[in-house]
Amino acid sequence: GDNGETAAGIAVECGILPERYAVCTPSDSTETLIQRKLPLVMDGTVLRSASDEDVTALLPLIRVISRVTPADKSRLVRLAKSASHITGMTGDGINDAPALKAADVGFAMGSGTDIAIDSADIILSRGDLRLVTKAIDLSKMTVKNIKQNLFWAFFYNCVAIPLAAGVFSFAGITLNPMIGAACMSLSSLFVVTNALRLTRFDKKKEYYFGPILLQNKDKLFYEYYERELKSNQIIQKLLPKNDWSRQFL
Repeated sequence: GDNGETAAGIAVECGILPERYAVCTPSDSTETLIQRKLPLVMDGTVLRSASDEDVTALLPLIRVISRVTPADKSRLVRLAKSASHITGMTGDGINDAPALKAADVGFAMGSGTDIAIDSADIILSRGDLRLVTKAIDLSKMTVKNIKQNLFWAFFYNCVAIPLAAGVFSFAGITLNPMIGAACMSLSSLFVVTNALRLTRFDKKKEYYFGPILLQNKDKLFYEYYERELKSNQIIQKLLPKNDWSRQFL
């Protein structure tokens, strides 16, 4: 964000930043900030005055950085990668392009500028940040599906090919060529069917970011969640039934 207070306020409302946090100033030492163990809000001016070693040490605590330049964003990505972190960058503007290119994975909004889209690895179909979480989960499921298919195809061929070649014919174990051809088709059918399970991904999960208002008589309680919702039953797991009225903000 351009304004530090605005960025911090939005982060608190979205649950990215707790209500208790520390604001970095040029006079704060790295050791003091680390000892506080509080999430940090940093201004771009402070970031540019800090050394690479100090910024790298504070990376696990930094939650919000305001008034950053394209060079600042690229620097943060570079420092995170040098500290062996897997980096992801989401953006939609020209000033985001260098960081999108430098990150391990760049996410660009489909409604963003052409240079941001060209610099990113993944293009989100809508300007909705929740799609980043869905894209990551979908990629994990895809890799898991590929590993499953490779394992079963490898195992299947290791057993079926020697049988079809007559390796075990000395023991009276043979495989009719017609059955072998049918088994080969079944192997392909299994792999394709397993891969098609990915088409159900979007129907299984719904993501919600932001505050959930829990109201009981004259008391209001705000709790923040960044998690998966299944049939909007998240509150059922947390509170007794029929005791609370629910309203999503």
